[in-house]
Amino acid sequence: MNWIQASKRGRLSPFPNYISMQGITSVMNDVVGYSYEKILLIFQNRMMHVFWGKEDSERIKRLALEKAKNDPEIIKRLIEKVEKLGIEFIDFTKRIHNSDLTKKSDKELLDLYKKYCKDYKQIYSHYFVILTMENSVLEFLDNFLTGKHLDEERQSSYLSILTTNTKAMFTKEEEKELLKIALDIQEEIDKRIKKHTGKYFWLTRDYEDPISTEGDFLKKLSKFVKTDEKVKEKFEEIENFYTTQEKKIKEIERELDIDDFHSKLFELMRDGIYLKELRKKLVSESLYYMDKLLIEIGRRYNLTLKQIRLLMVEEVEEMIKNKTNYSDLLDSRIELSVYFAENGKTKVFHGEEAEKIKNQVIAIPDDIKELKGLAVSPGKAKGPVKIVFDPVDISKVKPGDVMVTVQAVPSFTPAIKIASALIADGGTGITSHPATLAREAGIPGITGVKIATEVLKDGDIVEVDGDKGVVRKLEVKEK
Repeated sequence: MNWIQASKRGRLSPFPNYISMQGITSVMNDVVGYSYEKILLIFQNRMMHVFWGKEDSERIKRLALEKAKNDPEIIKRLIEKVEKLGIEFIDFTKRIHNSDLTKKSDKELLDLYKKYCKDYKQIYSHYFVILTMENSVLEFLDNFLTGKHLDEERQSSYLSILTTNTKAMFTKEEEKELLKIALDIQEEIDKRIKKHTGKYFWLTRDYEDPISTEGDFLKKLSKFVKTDEKVKEKFEEIENFYTTQEKKIKEIERELDIDDFHSKLFELMRDGIYLKELRKKLVSESLYYMDKLLIEIGRRYNLTLKQIRLLMVEEVEEMIKNKTNYSDLLDSRIELSVYFAENGKTKVFHGEEAEKIKNQVIAIPDDIKELKGLAVSPGKAKGPVKIVFDPVDISKVKPGDVMVTVQAVPSFTPAIKIASALIADGGTGITSHPATLAREAGIPGITGVKIATEVLKDGDIVEVDGDKGVVRKLEVKEK
């Protein structure tokens, strides 16, 4: 089979990703009328590579575009469905987290585990529809804008604005809410400082010396509590960003006289970005709550949390029913394993079989001068590369650096804010999290590069073209 790499992610385990792949090779068909036939997941030391067939990918691309054009409201309905499913899903996992699992029988633990897998599959199959649509719809809309005879820079900028959804920017929303808390505290501090000043202003007066002002006491207070004098500025900046984005969309639609059909497709893409971030929120919350269940199962069968995450639901059931010992097998899977999903079922390979499959589908050409990916945030930038795999690496990134990662996550935000550009091996397109983070930061962004973290190294000077999705090596740092 002619496999193509769809994505790449770091710091992941098979659970719950193999469940996701089962869903989009079966349940998704019930949701939208099509699904992938076969998917390959390759795990090596928590690095995940995702592959699907080239012909299968082209088939899905055609069907997804047709579906979007015929039913541009589909993502809105899916959001409503996922929100409803999500409430029940999170409530279920939260109850697991808050219960005393040590008092439950093995069968009860298994039933909870199986229900989680079933519910997770439902949510993922509803969410994944936007990933099947995003690139074909984006290409369709980009071609539409080409017909408006815009220059390259303006076309790239307009496409970005028309497909940006501020509701999906949960990182910015969290910052805004935290700033609101700071403002509320600041208001309370202002009241109390005023009262404090009225009571103690005279302390420095003596005969002719000046009195202490509110500002003097605030400076004194800042020695005890570090304050940011720009809290209000930052809060208003985010508020203005939200309102400005909405205005820009309306202005562009008027300027280009965008008809209702294309307007709805742009809206579909914005809704898709929100659906993507909603899914991330639900998954992240649920996995935190589910850890307690996995840990308890592992405790009873002498497995670590890391090992439990390598088991499929059928294997957990086998282990509980027949006391099967998977410890040695799981240690082998951690080093390298391949999960092959077809029609909602999964086969697992490890050892020599996994190595053989990996060598067949993953190849990195020599002497690469140019890398290509998906343009997800417009603009151009040049700077030294800084490779970031884990949150501990973000301190390496200095203002003006080009941040290169496998998959950007919210904990990388401080580094992304000062970077000149963002390059990600993973990310399927503009609905991916790296795309959203790059747009929030207002820097050029390219996702789906697949091999950037393997080809580039710290100190290489690169040029990032966020309009065309191209990364060019300008200078290579000597070893």
